[in-house]
Amino acid sequence: MATTTTNATSATTTASRSLAQLGLGETSGLIKQDVLDKLKAADEYMQLTPFENRLARNTEKQSGLTSLITYVSAFKANVVALNDQTIYSTKGTQENGSKSVTITSMDSSAKLQNMAFHVNNLATQDSYQSKGFDSDGELVYADLADGEVFEFDLKIGISSFKLSVDNTTTLKDLSKQIDAMTNGMVNSKILDVGGNENPFRLFIQSENTGKDNEISFSAANIADDGSATPNLEKLLSNLGFSLDRDQNTGDLITNPDGSVRIGASDPNNANAGSRIQEAQDARFTYNGISITRSSNEVNDLIEGVTFQLNKVDEDNDWSSITIVNDTNDISSIMSTFVSSYNSLVSALDTLTYFDTTTGETGPLMGVNEVKTMVSQMKKVLTGLDDNNKSLLDFGLSFTEEGYLSLNNASLQMALSSDFDSVKNFFSSITEYNNASVSSSRGVNSGMIAGDIQINNVKVSISTKANATAEENAKAIVKAINDADIENIKASYKVTNEAGIMNYHLVIESSNGTSINMTGDDFDTQTMLEQLGFTNATNNKIEVNGSSSVTDGFFDRLNSVLNSYIGTNGVLFDYGDNLEKEASHLKTQQEKIQSTLDKKYDLMQVQFAKYEAIMNNLNSQFNAMKNIFDALLNANKK
Repeated sequence: MATTTTNATSATTTASRSLAQLGLGETSGLIKQDVLDKLKAADEYMQLTPFENRLARNTEKQSGLTSLITYVSAFKANVVALNDQTIYSTKGTQENGSKSVTITSMDSSAKLQNMAFHVNNLATQDSYQSKGFDSDGELVYADLADGEVFEFDLKIGISSFKLSVDNTTTLKDLSKQIDAMTNGMVNSKILDVGGNENPFRLFIQSENTGKDNEISFSAANIADDGSATPNLEKLLSNLGFSLDRDQNTGDLITNPDGSVRIGASDPNNANAGSRIQEAQDARFTYNGISITRSSNEVNDLIEGVTFQLNKVDEDNDWSSITIVNDTNDISSIMSTFVSSYNSLVSALDTLTYFDTTTGETGPLMGVNEVKTMVSQMKKVLTGLDDNNKSLLDFGLSFTEEGYLSLNNASLQMALSSDFDSVKNFFSSITEYNNASVSSSRGVNSGMIAGDIQINNVKVSISTKANATAEENAKAIVKAINDADIENIKASYKVTNEAGIMNYHLVIESSNGTSINMTGDDFDTQTMLEQLGFTNATNNKIEVNGSSSVTDGFFDRLNSVLNSYIGTNGVLFDYGDNLEKEASHLKTQQEKIQSTLDKKYDLMQVQFAKYEAIMNNLNSQFNAMKNIFDALLNANKK
């Protein structure tokens, strides 16, 4: 019995790992481990395979959806670009002729137009060079007594700068002083121009061009005959310059402010100082109108355009400039738009295909979200606007397979012949109702002092006591415009009432901006009344502006695409649902697997016990059989 118990325990231990075979005597082997394994595999196949198939399909859908969103995003990027009003306001130029005038910058406010220019002369700086010196350390006024200082003024335009020299001032010192004291309005430098004798020269030049930047000098002790010592003429003479004198009388020529200019150099003295270039304004004609400017860069002739005067024209030369719409970006993006749409269509064909012969389908076949998106896209792409225009009117067409085709020549024809129609169809149109207010009477003359507020921006106004109404109007307009109030511009208009000129202020807005204007309150006249706004109510004026938007083709198409791949887009929601479905399937799969594992672990334990019992019975059977065999053998003897 002890042996039997030991065998049973051993059999149970073995069965906990795997089953041997069950049975009695020679008939044992009814149950084996591989039988249980096959039973378990069959259960797993029946119960888990459907989940595996659904998970595989879910993975295909997620991969297909990611691919689709990528194609839709690329397509949408081109749709957004073609809806951007900026590309429809970009201007270009066509320049012909002498090209004495060119456009250096231009913004969207520039109007389409033809222009003709003839440059008579360019704006120049005032510039001088002194006589030659042996070194930059030579003294410029050695004749001054020790401790004596000579002061003089260097003037440029309306600005005056105090300079001084003594008997220790060198050429280099004077140059540095000019640079330091003139606030950058006059540039001074010493150059070694080469040569065997006196190679160092002092150069003086106005920073800016134009007649108003002419350099002149003044001092309290100028003498016509040069007898006063020290004097300005002596200093300039030491530098190799002579003052500008009347050729007939020899008298000094003075400016209205009393200053004098450096005159022409002595043609018989090669080492004399000279005026290299005389400050002058640019003079040119624009479409036959004579124009004068102080600079060769002109940015106030045409709104939104900056011109550069490059050279003086010969008598019969002209520069011709035409401002045109720049359509290069539109054509380029349109080509990319067509390509990205066709790529999207090709991707949709692959993702939603159905093979009627084999029954095979694409991962997104039958997905309602995809079908709805395609339907809405086609509705916009094939639709008509309020003017019964469609893509077909602008060089685009659909092939039998549903792809887009672009006839670039037809598009260019539409852009060149009726650009506004293309712009109005493709892009959203913003229409502004701009606010405007005019003063009910002319601006006061005399002193006007006080503050006004326009759209919460303070504008301080202060004019002279003897100012005319016109001067006041100009000063007020300048003050308002200098305040740089967003979308607000001031001007004035002139009316003639019974022979009296009146200057009415005009305040205008842009981009649909409203105008809210208030002014200081005075006992007699309010600030707004002094400016002519007697139509103000309680010293306040309010005029409302507004804007309205008409959606263009690409804005409508972008709205459809945005509803699918924008924030909270339908396709992203569908993707979230796929992820949730996959998570749920995995959870269910794991639960079933766990149940099967527990079931077959229990069966294995149970069959192990049965095996131990059968082994025990086999042992007893064999023992009894041995006894019977022994008895039978004994009887035979």
